[in-house]
Amino acid sequence: MVYSHKGLHSKFYNLQSIVKQSVYDHLVIEVYGVRYTVYCLRSMVHHPRSTYTVYGHSS
Repeated sequence: MVYSHKGLHSKFYNLQSIVKQSVYDHLVIEVYGVRYTVYCLRSMVHHPRSTYTVYGHSS
């Protein structure tokens, strides 16, 4: 599943303190009652004005 959602912007803003070494990082979030494992590009984390492209799958 691949989706992009500006509404999730604030949730991924805090990734800046999580992503440190790897190009991709992942975390588990809950969106509309569905749990996803989310992968975010490190470069996107440092550009909070951008729309994040999130790669995730329901658990």
